[in-house]
Order: sequence, then structure tokens, then C-alpha cells
Amino acid sequence: MKKKIIICLLAIIIAIFATIELSISNFAKDTLVYNISLDNDTSIKEININEDVVPFDSSKDIVSLELSRIDDLKIDYEGELVVLDNNSNLLDDETGEGDGLFLHTISKKDVIIGSININSIIYFVICFVLSVISISYISYFINRYKNKNESFKIGDIVLLSIAIFIIFMMLFYILLYILDVAVVVLPLAIISYIVFNLKNNIKDKKENLYAVLAIVFGITMIFVLPPFNAPDEYAHFVKSYTTSTINSDEGKTYLPISLESFYAKYGHDLLDEKMDFDSKSYFDDIMQEGNYNSLSEKEFVYTNTKYLKVVPYIPSIVVIFVLKLIGASPLVMSVLGRFISLIVMIIMYYLAIKNVPILKRVFFVICMLPIVLHQAVINQDYLTNATVILLIAMILKYRYENIEIRTKEIAYLSILGLILSCCKFGYFVFLFTIFLIPCRLFKNKKTAVIFKLLFVIIPIIISFTGNVTITQSEDNIHYTIGYSLSHPIEAIKVFAKTFWQRAELDLFRGQFDGFGVSTKWNNGFISSVLYFIYILFFLSSEREDVKKLENKTRIMLFVVAILLIGVVYMAMYLNWTNMGADVIDGLQPRYFTPAILCLSLAFANSLIKIDIKNREKLDTILMCVIYVCVFSTIILGFYA
Repeated sequence: MKKKIIICLLAIIIAIFATIELSISNFAKDTLVYNISLDNDTSIKEININEDVVPFDSSKDIVSLELSRIDDLKIDYEGELVVLDNNSNLLDDETGEGDGLFLHTISKKDVIIGSININSIIYFVICFVLSVISISYISYFINRYKNKNESFKIGDIVLLSIAIFIIFMMLFYILLYILDVAVVVLPLAIISYIVFNLKNNIKDKKENLYAVLAIVFGITMIFVLPPFNAPDEYAHFVKSYTTSTINSDEGKTYLPISLESFYAKYGHDLLDEKMDFDSKSYFDDIMQEGNYNSLSEKEFVYTNTKYLKVVPYIPSIVVIFVLKLIGASPLVMSVLGRFISLIVMIIMYYLAIKNVPILKRVFFVICMLPIVLHQAVINQDYLTNATVILLIAMILKYRYENIEIRTKEIAYLSILGLILSCCKFGYFVFLFTIFLIPCRLFKNKKTAVIFKLLFVIIPIIISFTGNVTITQSEDNIHYTIGYSLSHPIEAIKVFAKTFWQRAELDLFRGQFDGFGVSTKWNNGFISSVLYFIYILFFLSSEREDVKKLENKTRIMLFVVAILLIGVVYMAMYLNWTNMGADVIDGLQPRYFTPAILCLSLAFANSLIKIDIKNREKLDTILMCVIYVCVFSTIILGFYA
């Protein structure tokens, strides 16, 4: 009875906040038109809505602006300014008259009070029911595994993810509005509760600790990172959307006006220092009805994702197709598209950590890198990296546990190889790790040789099919294979200079802060903290596991890591780098995450010895510190 009362009280608190969030969202759907009257002696320097600069036509006598009822308006001007609402009522200037700055804001208190109406009762009932279901499942999940030394079931991981996602959907935007950076208390509170109650279970189950941390921090990343602000996310989103309409994928399309407007709002240049978002911006979009029948007259080109295979997009295609039918808002479509990618990714990383027989902590750290959870967006990288890491884990499992490679194992490896062939081009180099499995584990040597050759050759052929077109540039502005062969010294210099300038970013620092605009604002103190923690992680591997890793395995992993770096460099060199450039363009730290794993394994050591009773407790605390730094940096970097 006591537990039921606590669940009901928590559900009531969550439902109250969720009701406020939905009420504000419904309130924010109404738009107001402000008309700014100008005369010959008046000029406007800049107009800001929620601290974001908006374009305007200064040649007109009247400038009209559409704002939500909860938006703040600021105008920097010279002369005299008259601002009227859509009822021709004069708007008061909160800064005083004639000082060259017009300011009209609405307080958080007035927004909340003004949004409450009869619909709020309906919202409360719905949110209360959802809260009870979500909290009850989390409680059931904890009770199921609390005193059991067993790994989580995949179904339970999925349901736990959904329960926590629902809580975030009901709380995150309103808490971000009220608390700003302090919104990080939400994921910390959830993690503290689950980890504390499952401390006996996760003590010897690194994969279980990973599942809990990745679910909570991954969902937080989904919400805290503004839509389309992972590099190229919108182009990947458009590919998924176009495919969901069952239209031909020609690399260009006409998008619905609602999607185009949504992109115009959130899809800013990642490196634009003037880019700011406001938490209240989301309220305008949560309950907006998506009109996907009215198409824009402007053609959108997405040739950079046109040739990519459809397999990694299948989860997001299904989500977009269903949400489009029910008219969900583009914001909901974007968030749920990210969430389905996160679930797929977490399950694959969970299986990798669960199955790898040695150096689980190295896999745990790599799979918890911020750049990894940052890939829970609509793109190809989330599946590419997850497939590679799971493949390496399974190969090490078969090698070090001396498992006989029969039909089941061959099928498992073949599926991973085929998935990898349908992911991002170039990662086929990891197929060569199959040679780490001794031939003696197969039925006979002939079977081993045939399978290993087919395992490498067939996915490579599939990977090259269609992707060869990418390297055939339609113009001659980029470097070409022919040019490089005729100027080998120049090509080598470009590659060498690129590695010299970018190695530290791509292979280390960028793995925890290389996710867009927040990198630009990252401060030295936070970077130093993260540097220290990750060096501690990488230099404190399990001593017994380090001894098991023989030189042959280390050399193979090192070679495939170098091969990936070379292939990625070559792909960007031929497709993105203009002729004459002295460094390769288009590189992103996320491309190198699988190489980081291989290098970490190849150079694994136990220089730092950590003798504590519960290393999982230490790992949890360190990961919480890392993600508090990461989320604080993102919020301070993106939001006004």
C-alpha cells in the first residue's frame, strides 16, 4: 500500500508539470501579428524574437511579425517606433519610450497562469494515467532484477526506455523552461534511483549498468539537442521522409510547408555564433498539427544522402510514416525518430558489452562516449558504429571462449556482415577481423576458409554497389584519383597535414565534445575535467584481461583502425575537398569511433591500478560528471 501511495504522489507531481507543459503548448499555438509602423526618420537595426535575430523588409512602411503568444520581442531602432497588435492596440514598451530599444515580454508566471483552462483537466487525467503506468513499470523493473545476478532481457530494456521517454516527454520542456541548466537534475535523479536500487545487480553486470546510463543520458541528449542540430541530420531526415512517401529517391524533393518552416526555425548553421534557441520555442511546436499535404514551391536538394542505402533508415521511416498519417507535429516526428534510433543503438551496444569476454570496461567507456549517444539521431552513423562494435565483440567472444562456429554462429556473423554492407561506405575494413577466429573452431579448415572469404567479399561487393557513384564527382572541383596518382607527393602532404592537425580532435577530444555548436563554446575547465576522466578510464583496464590480449589480436585491431582512418580520409578527399586545399574537408569525429575502440583495445594496459570494492559505483559517478558537463555545455551553447 505504501508503494502505491508513493507512486500516486509521484504521478500527481509529474502530471501537474506535464499539464502545465501541454497547456502552455496549446496556449502557444495561437499566433499574434504585430505591425511596426515606420516613418522616414525611423530605421530598424535588428529584430529579435526570443533572442533570435529575424529577417525583415526595411523598405516597407509597416513591418509585420507573427509571434506566438508566449514569445518575447526586442527591437533595436533609431527614431520613433509604433507597435500595434492585430487588434490595433498599442503595445507598451517595457524599456520606456524613445530610448532606441523596444522590449515586450511575458513573464513565466503569466504564461503559466494564462495557459490554464478547461482543457487542462483533460491533460491532467491523461498525464496522470501515463505517469502511473511509467512509474509502475520502472518499479516493476527494479523489483524484477534487484536481487538477481542476471542480465536484462531485451524486452525489458525496450519497455524501460519507453517508460523513461514518456516521463521526459511530459517533463523535460517545462523543466528546461523553468530551471534552464538545472534541468540536468532530472536525468541525475532517475539514474540515482535506479542505480541505487539495482546496486547488487549491476555490480557484476557491466552491460546492465550501461543500459541504465545509456537509456537515461541518451534520452536526455535527444531532448536537449535542438532538432536538426546534429551535422547533416536534416538531410538524413529528408531522405527518411521521402522514402516514407514511397516516392523515387532522386536527391531532391518538394517538402511540406510545415516541415520547411520547422527546419527554418531549428536548422541554423551549427557554427553561427548568433544562433540561440529559447526553451519556450518548443512550446510552439509540441501540439502543432502537421500538415503534410501542402507542399512548398522551393526544391530541397539532399544529394549528400541520396546514394546511401535504405537499411539504416528503416526504423525512422516506419515512425515518420505512422506519425504522418495521424498528423503529428514535426517536433514529435523528430523526437520519436531519434528515440527509435536510440533504442536500436542501445540494444546493439548492450549485446556487445554483454558478449565480449575481455575488456568489458573498454567497451563500456567507448559505448558511453558522448559522441556515441549523440548519434541517436536520424542518420546512418548510429547503425554503422553499433554494427562494427557488436561485430568486434562477437569475434572476440568466439576467439577467446573457443566457441565452435556452427550454423547459429555463422548466421549471426553473416547478418552483421550484411547489415554493415548496407551502412556507411568504407567500414567494410572491419570485416577483416573475421580472421581473428581460428580455423580450428570451424567444422573443418575448408569450411573456415570459404566462410571467411565469403564473409569479406560479399559485403564488400554490396557496399561498393551504388557507393562507387559517390566517388565519381560530377564536376572537377574536388580531388580525383587520377590527379592524386599523377601528383602523389602533393596528395601525401594533404593526408599528412590533415592527420597532424586533426588527430587529437578526431581520435580523442572530438569523441566527447565534437557534436556541433557546443564545441565552439566549450571552456577550458570542462575540457580539462573530461580529459582527466577519460585518461583515467583508458589507463585502468582490467589487468587479467590485458594479459589475455595477445599481440596478434592487438596488431589486427591496430591495422583495421588505421585502414578505417585511411578510407575515411580518402572518401572525404575525393568527395568534399576542393582541388588545391592543403587539408581534407568534411571530416567529423563520429566517423572514427570504431577506430577508437580498436586502438583502445590494441593499446590496452593497466598502468593505473584502481583497488576499490565497487568499480561500477566509481564508473557511475564519473559518467554522471561527464554528462553533467556535456549537457551543461550544450544548454549554455545552444540556448539564450
